[in-house]
Amino acid sequence: MTRRTLALAIPLALAAALFLAGWLYANHRVAAMLDGWLAEASAGGATIRATKRVNVLSLDSVIRLEKIRISTNDSQEPMRIAKATLAPLSGHWLDFPHAARLKLSGVAPGSLEAPEQARPVVEALGLEQALTDCDVRYIHDPAAQTLNLQELTVTAEGLYRLTLDGAFQNLAPGLTAAPQSPQFRAALDALTLTELGLELEDRGLVDKLFTAYATANGSAESAPILRRIVTGFAQGLVPEMFPAADQDMVERIQTFLKDPKLAALRIRCPQPLTFAAIGAQPVDSDAVAFQAKLETPQTLGQTKAFDAGFLLHRGK
Repeated sequence: MTRRTLALAIPLALAAALFLAGWLYANHRVAAMLDGWLAEASAGGATIRATKRVNVLSLDSVIRLEKIRISTNDSQEPMRIAKATLAPLSGHWLDFPHAARLKLSGVAPGSLEAPEQARPVVEALGLEQALTDCDVRYIHDPAAQTLNLQELTVTAEGLYRLTLDGAFQNLAPGLTAAPQSPQFRAALDALTLTELGLELEDRGLVDKLFTAYATANGSAESAPILRRIVTGFAQGLVPEMFPAADQDMVERIQTFLKDPKLAALRIRCPQPLTFAAIGAQPVDSDAVAFQAKLETPQTLGQTKAFDAGFLLHRGK
């Protein structure tokens, strides 16, 4: 080996050794972080078992869990998740895990503690066998206590697709406490938002709800008749429920009730407001703007959003 070759080989070898050491250290840190999360979950009363993989150089996932089982002290059957991946959000590699994309595949709820009278409805809907996929993209700033939820999409095949996004402030640590605790309620009361979007697409849920109700009352074959009766009754109430709506909007709502496909609502606040403050705003307030969209299978992707203030008895 010549001196020139040796002079090149030594820096390359050092660089490779440093890269390998850095990769091993980063993987160790991420693995330790993951173990810490699982330990916190166990301390909170949940037991999580899964096959774990960590690879900080992976393009699609830094953390990968498979065959996940989540059980609590009072659960008869654990929640099952086929696969979960957590990866840095595009353009935010250095902010991981505070900016990330979480994907859950094949989520099965396990045993649902439904009241005895609701069991026929749960079984008819197939909720205990339903598999759900979840895709979340977020940017969280712990110091500023803010969360930019770019998108949260939950899809249950044959039932629905639910999409949520929003910009939140005052994310207090109490939001991770038990929902019944005073800490959680206080943190929720303090939570503010500047934007919130919600979209629900029917993928069979409405039909199954009517079938489930009819089944629970002894006759699944009566579901279509039941749906026509309920829809007709609801359509007749529209003018009374929304007296500020013009005739075109009344007909639009009635058409949607007859054959619903997608409903969307968006709330925008120029200044951060709590949920309670949003609901308490006076009529004609400039502090909150509501927009909505109602679509049928025939209008899917074509309907424009409209000012939804009158739906909530707001606006002029």
